[in-house]
Amino acid sequence: MVYLIIKGEKVNIGILVFSSTGYTLKFAEAIAAGLEKSGHDIELTRIETDIEANEGPPSAESEYDITNLPDCSKYDIVFIGGPVWAFSACHVVLKAIEQLKGVEDKIVFPFLTMAFPFRFMGGNRAIRMIKKRIAENNGKPEN
Repeated sequence: MVYLIIKGEKVNIGILVFSSTGYTLKFAEAIAAGLEKSGHDIELTRIETDIEANEGPPSAESEYDITNLPDCSKYDIVFIGGPVWAFSACHVVLKAIEQLKGVEDKIVFPFLTMAFPFRFMGGNRAIRMIKKRIAENNGKPEN
């Protein structure tokens, strides 16, 4: 799906990822490597918080501040993702989406990682949650 959108032209892409264990970061780095290999400009940002964000439901998102979100107006396309926590999208990613600047009318690709073997164990719900937040922030979540 990504290939169809960016085939044939050089695109400036921002990849924003939250990863507490490093597994989701490795996945984001693999996405970046594939896109770089196709000749695109990539900037990968690991989302950071002022205090350690613990796993939990989305209601835990008010306990910390995100410290390093880039201005996404410099990107043509944005990817944002993180792990599935408590059968939901990671609350750090949801909070980051709310605070993103410059995503208005941009295509935003959500991605996630999870340890469960079946999508119905949190993956489907997490993607829906991320897409909803993207749309609420005037971005265009990619299907």
